[in-house]
Amino acid sequence: LLLFMKGFTPAAATAASLGAVFLSAVSGTVANGRRRRIDYGLGLVLAAGTLPGAWIGREVIGRLSSSAFSYSFGTFLLVVAVYLVAVKIQPGKGKVRGAPRVVTDSEGQVHRFEVNRVLGFVVSLFVGLISSLFGIGGGLVLVPFLVVACGAPTVVATATAQFTFVFTA
Repeated sequence: LLLFMKGFTPAAATAASLGAVFLSAVSGTVANGRRRRIDYGLGLVLAAGTLPGAWIGREVIGRLSSSAFSYSFGTFLLVVAVYLVAVKIQPGKGKVRGAPRVVTDSEGQVHRFEVNRVLGFVVSLFVGLISSLFGIGGGLVLVPFLVVACGAPTVVATATAQFTFVFTA
């Protein structure tokens, strides 16, 4: 909308959008921190991966025309939509083996899942790239990765992803 209705350049639209992402991420992190739903150790590993990816995205966005940006973003959204429709989620059963993780929330519910930290770091590089390239938080990629690949409960995946986006935005 900022591109078409307000005449923003892709870089300016992305910067404005990331400001909103940052505020949302801080708010979500505070709320989910109180509920103890964030896996802080995992979040820091993921954040470390997003930072170099965000730097690459920042370099690329300055070189994209408005039409190239629009086509790239549209293609990205289509690929994510097809993936989300096609994948079968099995709660608690991730597709990738890794180190066991346990998060006990403020209500005493224990959430168990596994994370391959190397794969998480690599996925986070991509998340950082698309985040700074398209001005999105990256939850379109990171949350499905945590839920489908790692078997993380949705509440832990979204909470940990929001914590990660505080560093990226």
